[in-house]
Amino acid sequence: MTQSEYARARAVSRQLVSRWKKQGRLVLTDDGRVDVQASDRVLQSVLDPTRGGDRTGKRAAAIDQAAADAGAVVTEDGQVMSLEEARRRELAARAVKQELEAAQLRGQLVSKEEVVRAAKDQGLKHMEQLRAVADRVAYQVHSAATAEEARRLLAAEMERIAAEFREGLRL
Repeated sequence: MTQSEYARARAVSRQLVSRWKKQGRLVLTDDGRVDVQASDRVLQSVLDPTRGGDRTGKRAAAIDQAAADAGAVVTEDGQVMSLEEARRRELAARAVKQELEAAQLRGQLVSKEEVVRAAKDQGLKHMEQLRAVADRVAYQVHSAATAEEARRLLAAEMERIAAEFREGLRL
């Protein structure tokens, strides 16, 4: 990409690109063209993102258009890549998506919503069991001869509930 094309892609002036070149912030290929990815990495590491710049969104649109004009695309994180690289990444993402969909059809994956629903159901079930402990063991605790016996009865009931909870986690 030429320096002028790079200036358009970054939505900056040609003079600023020349200044970056003099400051050693622009990486050039042997034929004097801008190595976009290398230059972007250098600039990202040295420029302060909190100073200056267009905050209206026009700069991002200009970058996208300039990249498209130069046969490239801009990723969501602002990196410029060739259309070939973008297509390669898209194909790789589609392949991963197809693998995940196939795993879901085989029953190897479940949706987040199913997991959340099952967890809520288990939680509600065990909350109800805990609320019922007092009614279930009240007579036994009242009949206990000592505080230690009452504690043992309550501990046994809590362990029973915990065992059911552990079993529910293995679904």
